[in-house]
Amino acid sequence: MSEANYLSVNKDGKISAYVGQEATRIPAAIALGMSIRLWVKTKIIPTEGFGIGKMLKMAKSFTGVVYKRSEADKAAEDLLEWAQARKNELPVEYR
Repeated sequence: MSEANYLSVNKDGKISAYVGQEATRIPAAIALGMSIRLWVKTKIIPTEGFGIGKMLKMAKSFTGVVYKRSEADKAAEDLLEWAQARKNELPVEYR
């Protein structure tokens, strides 16, 4: 039996829960994309020991693309596009 993956949406139309393993990858991709954007703009890393090299390696696990340091901005955009595409694919449950 496969695990259910869906987005739970509250009465205000906002996502209240990402349910299932595939669904929970969406906010992770968004957070990673925003962290890479932060690094591109300010060179600030989200936490010690998690530099741009590790972030780009992790981005590959979502998009399947190998990114160079000079392609960090593209990686951020690809991650956010990947997350949006997954949101559009998953069923929505209204609560």
